[in-house]
Amino acid sequence: MTEQHPKVFDGVATCLSEVLRIDRGEIEPTSDLLELGAQSFDFVKLVFRLERTYGIEIPRRFAVPHPYTVETLVNAVRRELDAVAADQAPHAAE
Repeated sequence: MTEQHPKVFDGVATCLSEVLRIDRGEIEPTSDLLELGAQSFDFVKLVFRLERTYGIEIPRRFAVPHPYTVETLVNAVRRELDAVAADQAPHAAE
């Protein structure tokens, strides 16, 4: 995990606890989203919530219900945040 966005886990966990209506304390980086009770529509709601929260676009493959962990989702959010930051950074050649 990169440390460039250290609070991403907390933000993802908060969104996840709100979407799934579970206690935030139940969510660990290694938690499987399906085991936390996520169903198909929950994945869609979670992706939309994270996109609004972070101002990013998450690849839609994360909206398809297949086993993955909270950490996988956190890393996806971090990658998108890094991509946005790179797009907004001044170019050295300019």
